[in-house]
Amino acid sequence: MGITEKMEKRGVVLLTFLTLSSLFWKSFPVTFGVLIGGALALGDFWLMRNLFPRLVKEGKGKGLLLVQIFKYLIMGLILGTGFFIGLVNPLAALIGLSLLVVMPLSGIWDLWREMKEVA
Repeated sequence: MGITEKMEKRGVVLLTFLTLSSLFWKSFPVTFGVLIGGALALGDFWLMRNLFPRLVKEGKGKGLLLVQIFKYLIMGLILGTGFFIGLVNPLAALIGLSLLVVMPLSGIWDLWREMKEVA
């Protein structure tokens, strides 16, 4: 299993923990905000891990830009609609989206260890 797969699995575990912890507030918008933010973060990470290397390898830079624009428009539409309707708490969604920072940080130790083995 590669480093990115390990980071993704840690992200799923952390999202599960955050979602279960959000139940403490007994508020649907808080729990749903954490869940939707984390799901968007995991989806973004999955997209970066699976689709982007293929586009870069094939030399499709314009396709990469279009995917990025489309991805952020979809994320904004989902979050904006949830905020507007009141289904998603913005702070909770931000906590869920924080997985985009935590997942790569969780892989630093694995990357360091792998680099030491190669050297």
